[in-house]
Amino acid sequence: MTVAVEEPNVKHETKLNYWKGNYEDILDGLREYDWVMEFRDKTAVQQNWKFPKDEVMELVKQYVPVKKPYSGKKSIDWMTKETKKLIKD
Repeated sequence: MTVAVEEPNVKHETKLNYWKGNYEDILDGLREYDWVMEFRDKTAVQQNWKFPKDEVMELVKQYVPVKKPYSGKKSIDWMTKETKKLIKD
């Protein structure tokens, strides 16, 4: 009897660690703008949304660290604790 175990398709996407973000520096970066002047010439809603969103995202990239992907062993879901214990012994 042959059993084939297929590895799950694991994506290692980058995730931000918001708990360790430097929010004071993000706020300082946002305070540097003269927001009234920035919005004065923009009439479309899309323009009014895109500019602050892009600026905030740029500051987040700069001041929020990236999480390291989890590299621990994944447990075998189909095996019970008792079976694992018997294999160990």
